[in-house]
Amino acid sequence: MKKYKGSVFIETTACKIIGEIEFDSIEEYRKKAEELWESQDYDYPTTNVTNDFELNDWEIGEVNESYLKYYEQSEN
Repeated sequence: MKKYKGSVFIETTACKIIGEIEFDSIEEYRKKAEELWESQDYDYPTTNVTNDFELNDWEIGEVNESYLKYYEQSEN
């Protein structure tokens, strides 16, 4: 028996362009971006297949040394 056993998962990030704005500063961007999203009733992507958004490429989820304590198997 191996020392560790853990799940392998894939992940991606969903993103959707909701429009374009013009701005001269980060503060103005944030204000206009919030106003744009509010004007769309804060619509956001869901897992419904009819949405028009890009999931990008899938990747293997990262596992690092600190996770190993959760994957350690007992000898029993």
